[in-house]
Amino acid sequence: MIEKTLLLIARAFSSVIFIVLKYVLRYRYGVIRKNLQRAFPEKAERERQRLMDHYYAHVADLFVEPFLFYLAPASVRKRLMTVEGFEVFNELYAHKKNVVILTSHYGNWEYLIDLPTRTDYCVTSGYSPVKSKWLNDFLIRIRSRFGANLIPKQQFYRGSLNLLRTKERLNMIVVIGDQRPAPGSRKYSLPFFGMETDVQIGAERIARTADAAVVMLESVKIGRFKYRYHTELLDVKANDPLAITTLYFAKLEKAIRHSPVEWLWSHDRWKGRSALGVTVN
Repeated sequence: MIEKTLLLIARAFSSVIFIVLKYVLRYRYGVIRKNLQRAFPEKAERERQRLMDHYYAHVADLFVEPFLFYLAPASVRKRLMTVEGFEVFNELYAHKKNVVILTSHYGNWEYLIDLPTRTDYCVTSGYSPVKSKWLNDFLIRIRSRFGANLIPKQQFYRGSLNLLRTKERLNMIVVIGDQRPAPGSRKYSLPFFGMETDVQIGAERIARTADAAVVMLESVKIGRFKYRYHTELLDVKANDPLAITTLYFAKLEKAIRHSPVEWLWSHDRWKGRSALGVTVN
């Protein structure tokens, strides 16, 4: 009964948010359209418009899902967030290996606040503080409710290394790796959807420096507000300093091409970059 009530309320709020985003605000319409044109120049305009419509519905769900997950009891959270391959964490923990999780803005990343209930690791992630104190405190309370530690993004690299070097507990550092680098820090780029794309390599540097295992964690939407998360252990032994990041972006692109709607197209990911061989009108 609780689950049905929560889902009914979530659907109602999401439907209202969808109408506001798509028809009232036309939320980041130009950015979304430009990104889809760049990523899928082979698709007809009608197909890209269909993707936009479905994307707005997905974003509306994303607005609601953190609150739904925060309010849901554990039994409901386990149905909203199903997992595959989490045995790898047990194996790494048994071998006393710290872990760096590489995830992305694909599917749902907010449900990862539940990781501390699914593993014995001490789970830490970064966050971007917001100016409003009450909103900042509220977001921290939501994201740390189940035991995750949060580090402000300006202190994340050094703070993560300090945690991975400690001997008291084994640590799991969660990194959303597909974000655009901050201005002035663009040193590395990789091809992504046929475009030279600036990338962050902080996760790879942290893992190599601390000799931590790297696990890619991907989420797939399997129903309204429901996601399946699966793991893949990535090899960090290659000498190429971009080996893990290159593999990560290749796998991410494959996932997005399989189900394009679920990536964060409203983020201006290629700001300041032009497509290789692709003309955007």
